[in-house]
Amino acid sequence: MIDEENMFKISKGYDTVAKTIRISEQKNGLLEKLAFENSISFNKLVNQCIDFAMKNLYVEKNENQDDNENQN
Repeated sequence: MIDEENMFKISKGYDTVAKTIRISEQKNGLLEKLAFENSISFNKLVNQCIDFAMKNLYVEKNENQDDNENQN
């Protein structure tokens, strides 16, 4: 059974700011293909990948972070 709630879903439309990034040729090829197959721009797809990663990010606290939080 597929857990659709945690699946990556491609949508359309974003407000943007221009940035330059460097990615591997392999990732570029995969992203270009996926963007083409879904009729969206490469940039929109990359933004959606970032959104998905940020929503599903697990940040492990280290001891220094705990000490800094307790001081504030």
